[in-house]
Amino acid sequence: MNKKDRDIFQNLDSLLSDSAEYLAPDAVAAEITPYKSSMSRIIWGLGLTGITLNFLYLNFILPTIGTALLLLGFRSVRRENRWFSLCYGVSIIRTMFLLAVFFLNSTIYSQKFLSSGIGTALNLVNVALPLFNLIFLRLALGELSAKSSLPTGTGAVTSLIVWYVMLLFLALTGYRGIIIGLIMVLLYILTLVSLRKFSSQLSESGYAITPATVKYSDSAVLFFLAALLGALMTVGYCFFSSYHMDWEVFSQSQSEKTQQISQDLIELGFPEEILADMTEDDILACEGATEVYYVTRNHPLNDGRQVAETEPNDSGGTSYHYYTVYDVKELSVTGVAVKLGDERESWRIIHYFRWDVTPEFTGTEAIRIIPAFREYMGWSKRDDFSGQLLYTDGETSYSSPYAISGQEQYQTTGILGWVSLNRDWLGSFSMPNGFTDYRGYVTYSIEELVDGYIVDSWFYYCHQQNLSFPNITAREHIMSGITGGGILEGSFHTVDDAIQFNPSSDIRLW
Repeated sequence: MNKKDRDIFQNLDSLLSDSAEYLAPDAVAAEITPYKSSMSRIIWGLGLTGITLNFLYLNFILPTIGTALLLLGFRSVRRENRWFSLCYGVSIIRTMFLLAVFFLNSTIYSQKFLSSGIGTALNLVNVALPLFNLIFLRLALGELSAKSSLPTGTGAVTSLIVWYVMLLFLALTGYRGIIIGLIMVLLYILTLVSLRKFSSQLSESGYAITPATVKYSDSAVLFFLAALLGALMTVGYCFFSSYHMDWEVFSQSQSEKTQQISQDLIELGFPEEILADMTEDDILACEGATEVYYVTRNHPLNDGRQVAETEPNDSGGTSYHYYTVYDVKELSVTGVAVKLGDERESWRIIHYFRWDVTPEFTGTEAIRIIPAFREYMGWSKRDDFSGQLLYTDGETSYSSPYAISGQEQYQTTGILGWVSLNRDWLGSFSMPNGFTDYRGYVTYSIEELVDGYIVDSWFYYCHQQNLSFPNITAREHIMSGITGGGILEGSFHTVDDAIQFNPSSDIRLW
């Protein structure tokens, strides 16, 4: 090589070095090679929406990110062929479903809606949408392969379709094993890697895709979706996070007969403040009373504070004793037993609660009654449950029936996995914010079937302490059987109380 040639090559090398600093940044490169950027988003979207992790809210966070990536990925290539357009349409529908899910989960009506006929139908559509996405993606990649003269890349997507069908089958059969689950995750990852490999081959082949013209940037689309999501959840929490109650001014207009029964009950020791909150029908149900017994206990609806005490032990060291102190006990619960003068021994049971401290948050509340007439307890139900709720505004009291009430059969699963079948009375309600003296009661009657059985009636009160996501109700929480407050109950706190005695001996409340 002569000197002239060497000078030419040196100048060319210098030009290439100088121009390297002017290479297009990643954002510009993505516009120049839209297919590579779009497929990267689509593959990541498929990965994040295909596997659910049920901790740290990842079951909501990952599908949300994945759905957004699918939407943006298909958005830029939707004009390449009709199948990509259909993929984009399905992604829009999936985004709408996701927004609806977040809205429903910010209300207290998500379970009710999902269990309805419309909710079931929409849930089936939502399950089918990812399958349609994969089918259309397979057809879209097949058409791209034909245009680029590369080996077909539809095998990976076909594997994803088969994988998704297998996943649906496992879900329908209720499979909960670990081994097959791990195999399914591994197959899913390998399939996505294979799809990524084909995407790289197509990009390196030089096949050019003209990006679809968009009016708004990807950032603007994401901002709009985030704002819409925030607005929907705000509406859900502000207007649909408590029950609608039928409050009206409470006036206890009593007939002469009711007044006489009330006077007889007071003489027997019935608490007057409870009697003043009862309906006329519930007072009449105590006609013929011969004995009245009651017990009142105060319960904390807070986690209290931990206190440590030290004392010397026998070995010359120090012993530490830790216990919880409750400076405030917000709820008082009174159990009342009224013996009725019937031929067959009968009792009227009343569970009454009162908030001694106005709660800082009012969302949903729930009461669970485990009645004394349950199986093998020697008692039968004499009449149906009844009761009401009250609060005070100034000098005026307002009352309302429970929003939802009645006996319900359901299952609870213990910590050790034991499943128990329950048939309890459940009452659900909400108290208005900013008032005082929240109170209410539930009452029912029992009659004796077999001599020698104790009366054992349990009362559970569940209070929602703050909002949660998903926004489950106190009713849904109390049916889980979790009690004790603290980290176990999360946004809720449940206390229990009971009225228990042996009618065959001298009456003694436990």
